Amino acid sequence: MSARIGTFRRRTWPTAMAVFFLALAGCGSQAPSSVKIDASLETLVPGDTTLMAGARLESLLKTPLYQRNFAKRQLPQVEEFAQRTGIDPRKDLWELLYASNGGAGVLLARGKFGDEMMEPNFERQGVARSSYKGFPLYGDGRQAVALFSPTVAAAGAVEALRRLIDERGHSAGPPAALAAKLKQIPATAQFWAAYAGGPIHLPFEDGTPLGNLNKLVASVQSGFFSFDLNSGLNGLARADCATDQDAEQVAGAVRALIGIGRLSVPKDHPELAAIYDTIRVSAEQQRVNLSIAVPEAMVDPFLAMWLRP
Repeated sequence: MSARIGTFRRRTWPTAMAVFFLALAGCGSQAPSSVKIDASLETLVPGDTTLMAGARLESLLKTPLYQRNFAKRQLPQVEEFAQRTGIDPRKDLWELLYASNGGAGVLLARGKFGDEMMEPNFERQGVARSSYKGFPLYGDGRQAVALFSPTVAAAGAVEALRRLIDERGHSAGPPAALAAKLKQIPATAQFWAAYAGGPIHLPFEDGTPLGNLNKLVASVQSGFFSFDLNSGLNGLARADCATDQDAEQVAGAVRALIGIGRLSVPKDHPELAAIYDTIRVSAEQQRVNLSIAVPEAMVDPFLAMWLRP
């Protein structure tokens, strides 16, 4: 009997150990459940940040949907950054992160940078080079680009960049309120934004239909949205309001915008109206939830309708 037990142990123990270590390996390689910010950018986020927006360009530019519909279109923030630095965003930028406290903001970038790449381009544009605490600044005295390392740069007002440099090494990453929102954003999102409260004003004139959105935004205390273009067009948004009534008003306004979008569908393409059926809006007490899931086959005609010149 003891011999049998010994044989059993000799045969099963290695197998059990193999299974155990495979399980550990599986746990260690498990994909993240929420969006992650590059550590080099995360440690530069100011402590009073209330609004963040990120774009994982390296992932976004590889998606078939982007290649078909956006590859030949300009992305304003990316193009502006390229004009200032001479860096090609389609080759040299990997990730962008915008951080704002509601008053001042900075655009952080991870990519390929260096004096030897940037200075000749700036000289042609007449941009002056200065430095602050050992970090080079390229700008006009008001706006500038700061180079933190050959792979990390920031663009914004000179005062904001100097503050960023002053706080470098002391930041603990996004404030707790924003960090909590980031945990709700899917890891697959290529473009996302998170808001943790404070003043915010959309660039629409008050008194106009779009200007009325500012009133709705004012009733939102926090929230986030994200888009994933890996397969079709998938979006997720969540807004937390002060009261149940505010949440109902926000949800109602969103439904009205969806209705307007449905009415804008060309009469010769009635099938595109079905796209709006993929948008779900609900109000649960003080929270508004929105999701959109446009299948791959419907994305191209949908985007063509909205992006046509």
